[in-house]
Amino acid sequence: MQRGMSAFVVTCVNCRGAGCINAVKLSWLGHDLAAMRRDGDCMNMLNQIHSTRVAVFVDGDNVPPKLIDPVLERAKHLGRVDAVRVYADECHVDGWCKTPGITLAPMASSKNASDIALCLDALELALSSDIATFVIASADQGFAHLAQRLRTHGKWVLGVSGGKPSDFFQNSCSEFHRLPMGPNEAALDALHSKIAGVLGQTPTKPISLANFGHEMYQLGVTTSDLPNANWRSFLAGHADRYTLCPLGVRLSGDLTGQQWLNRRANPGTGRQ
Repeated sequence: MQRGMSAFVVTCVNCRGAGCINAVKLSWLGHDLAAMRRDGDCMNMLNQIHSTRVAVFVDGDNVPPKLIDPVLERAKHLGRVDAVRVYADECHVDGWCKTPGITLAPMASSKNASDIALCLDALELALSSDIATFVIASADQGFAHLAQRLRTHGKWVLGVSGGKPSDFFQNSCSEFHRLPMGPNEAALDALHSKIAGVLGQTPTKPISLANFGHEMYQLGVTTSDLPNANWRSFLAGHADRYTLCPLGVRLSGDLTGQQWLNRRANPGTGRQ
């Protein structure tokens, strides 16, 4: 069954008028109105909407808590949401701890621990329950294989992201939905300028992420202002500007803060 938002109107069984007070306007996914009228399947469609079980798995390291409401709103269009699980590194769980209606799975600070746990739990649920629809909220292409495996087990997979997901992940899902999010272009430029000012003080020497976050906080910028869940994921998404390393983060290449700003203003001039 192909799923896509298309509204239809069920006419009153007495007067056959769509404008009758007894008419019910419904939202359903991909069904032909004429066939529904012919077969009298309206109530069956409603029952199917409410009986379809949905599980939501959130990559809490790359999806900020402020996006959980639009993610769940999208999931509710697919059926009854019976499970909402968020997986995050223990250093990223602060914002999620205050989010109601979720099951939080904090992981130890080891590479890919939360991603691995999410994949294992999703597959276990797929094999041990009758949940038919899975929502994966992330922009990480590493979840493409999970989406493919779920689909081979007959599950319908919706990928949701507010960032820039890879084509591989998008194509691996049954359907993909991009959430509007993040600062506008002017605000993003202002954010990059502040970052350049902080990192430009020691352009070739990394600054620890903890110290970097503190410096940005002093400038009035916190992780709640980011389109990503944390500074690491935001900086990693702009690898042409910033370089992450075991010691922290620095400007890409050997640019000073002012040179970096000049390059942004005149992108055709190359490095100075």
